[in-house]
Amino acid sequence: MGTKRKFWCHADDHHRYLFKYARAGTGEDWAEKTAAEVAGALGVPHAEVDLAVYEGQPGTLTLAITDDEHALAHGNELLQERRPEYPLHAAYSASEHTVTFVLDALSQSFIRAPEGTASADLVTAADWFLGYLMLDALIGNTDRHHENWAVLVRIGQAERYAALAPSYDHASSLGRELADHERRARLEGRDRRRTVDAYCKKARSALYRNVEDPAPMSPLDAFSEAMRHAQLAGRRWLERLGATEHATLSSIVDRIPAQRISDPARQFAVAVMATNRRALLSLLEAQP
Repeated sequence: MGTKRKFWCHADDHHRYLFKYARAGTGEDWAEKTAAEVAGALGVPHAEVDLAVYEGQPGTLTLAITDDEHALAHGNELLQERRPEYPLHAAYSASEHTVTFVLDALSQSFIRAPEGTASADLVTAADWFLGYLMLDALIGNTDRHHENWAVLVRIGQAERYAALAPSYDHASSLGRELADHERRARLEGRDRRRTVDAYCKKARSALYRNVEDPAPMSPLDAFSEAMRHAQLAGRRWLERLGATEHATLSSIVDRIPAQRISDPARQFAVAVMATNRRALLSLLEAQP
């Protein structure tokens, strides 16, 4: 799916992987890898990603999340099942892609928590999806449209059964699209309109609060709105974030090889997570 160059391949371990070419100057490869590692640090189920090179071209290898027993049903398919009028093909302009409708779709009885997860406080698929939204808010992911979340449906079952798929496709995050001179200017913060904080507040997800709204919410507001529906799950995810030191998140960025990321990009990515982490934890402090 999508327009970016990619292909499926098999590795020595006999698993299927998707190789995605990283377009020059976009930072797609290091952002995707960093986001996956951050998800792992927070306990968010995620697609496994590694940096890779094919015929001299940098990119990423993502382990397939489907197998012979599971098929992927994307968010737009689930939403159209619930609401036949849902715009199946309007990925970024679907104001019907609201947090309320998404959580409603994931609350269907045949959809379970991601396979391999177990938690006394995070029980439902919707509970776990809040973790995906918190990850988006932390890294500034602006690409959670209705084909960038899904469930894994068991094939050949007499009774319909699905589980929330791991989170995937996080390359549009961490300011990876900015030029280094813009990163430096925002890190210096001499112009109040060009700061890291201003950049983070300007981010927009592909999730709406209401169908009538002209624009989607920020990733932070999307998580906050979801937390309004599932307060306990939201608190548990924020507690996980609070227990994850900023130094842990920073060290993930530090491990990206120098040939893949510039120093300003590295500093900016760390600053984005620090800024968004503070904003997220302030939601926990505001809770009764």
